[in-house]
Amino acid sequence: MGFKVDYSQAEQKRYVQDGDYEVIIRGASFNTIPTTGTEYISVKLTVRSDVAQPEQGEEIEFPLWKSRPENAKASDIEGVPAWRIQQISKAVQLPENLELPTIDDWFVAIRDRAMRVTTKQDDKGRAKVQRVEESIAPPPMKPGFVAVKVNDEELPF
Repeated sequence: MGFKVDYSQAEQKRYVQDGDYEVIIRGASFNTIPTTGTEYISVKLTVRSDVAQPEQGEEIEFPLWKSRPENAKASDIEGVPAWRIQQISKAVQLPENLELPTIDDWFVAIRDRAMRVTTKQDDKGRAKVQRVEESIAPPPMKPGFVAVKVNDEELPF
């Protein structure tokens, strides 16, 4: 597959502008800043292309920073303030009282889920997530998925 040289596309990487975006969580994992050793959970977001909005297809990293030892609380989850993890869980509409044995299970549970974020650029022009909330444009069902209603009385067990 060929391509055409286009100097207008040669600018330095630009960052997502300030605004509200419908996004899909593409993954989450532990990460460390090499220079300081600071650990965090990196939540990778993609601005949805199936919703009419600017910045479609752009990537946003949403770091969930671990608490400093002096600020740590018993409620922290893997060192991250629980409210941060619960905030995302609510935004992607994980069922209330869902039991997740490990943080890795949470990573799996939130993957490919939609939510809405508000971003604001920091002093270096990087998009920082300021707020998360439920999506106002739920993604369409994946091809081949069929919702089936089952009557409990018909089940053999």
